[in-house]
Amino acid sequence: MTFRTYTDEKGSRLHHIGICGIKGCTVGNDINNLFDRLKTFDKDQTVLAVQLFDSDTIATHLHLLVSALYALHAFKTSKNISNTIGTEILLYASAQRQIIDAIRKIGLKPTSRNVAAIVISSKEERIIQIMRRVTLELAGQMDDNVLNIDEPEKSETIERVFGISREELKSTQTRTDRKDLEWSITKRVLSRISIMAISKRE
Repeated sequence: MTFRTYTDEKGSRLHHIGICGIKGCTVGNDINNLFDRLKTFDKDQTVLAVQLFDSDTIATHLHLLVSALYALHAFKTSKNISNTIGTEILLYASAQRQIIDAIRKIGLKPTSRNVAAIVISSKEERIIQIMRRVTLELAGQMDDNVLNIDEPEKSETIERVFGISREELKSTQTRTDRKDLEWSITKRVLSRISIMAISKRE
């Protein structure tokens, strides 16, 4: 599990951002019921967001971390598109303005076996509690390795979902090993998120 801390410009509000991977999940067809149960976690005044993704479309933990930071800033500056921070993270992470498009690209699906989860709370221990609960709900096992891009199939999926060409990747690669490819793909995804953030300011 990865933790990062976010504070506003005056340092008056502090939020912990927790990100983890969950492998071997059983999502099933009743996703709406699953998310209804997850919404109960948001009712805690210390919890700002709980969001899940198909991990096969997530380009390392940085993909979600950067999306979360943009989403928090969007709400702070009233530039948010959606009504909740969790949905705003989904929009940024997908580089889409429409929720239905975001879900189609990177959202949880009945066939998802590996899941990426993000929780934002003012209490770090609350994040751990929720991550454990989500893992139980999905009948999976925490494993951050599913966030990595270490299989050709995942590379191809992310390239297709985000429209990344091989020529685009070659322009940022300095080596030919797997880790360099992972970083190149991650940079391309982050660039698309940044473009969306810039367009929202205009």
